[in-house]
Amino acid sequence: MGMKEKTNNTKTTNRPNTTSTLKTTTAKATTTNWPTHEQIAARAYGIYKSGKAGTPQEHWLQAERELKNTTTR
Repeated sequence: MGMKEKTNNTKTTNRPNTTSTLKTTTAKATTTNWPTHEQIAARAYGIYKSGKAGTPQEHWLQAERELKNTTTR
């Protein structure tokens, strides 16, 4: 009896390694003292809960401005 040769039918793609990209992005945010996504989200939620009129996008942008001003001082 002869042995059948197995073939590998998987395709390889040239996709970027998203894990290393994410780590690089996170490292950049930390070294430049920019607020994290979580910090911005928490502040935007605080603005929303305070009853200030505006859209979620406006709250997010205000939170970014406030946090960037406090981290660059």
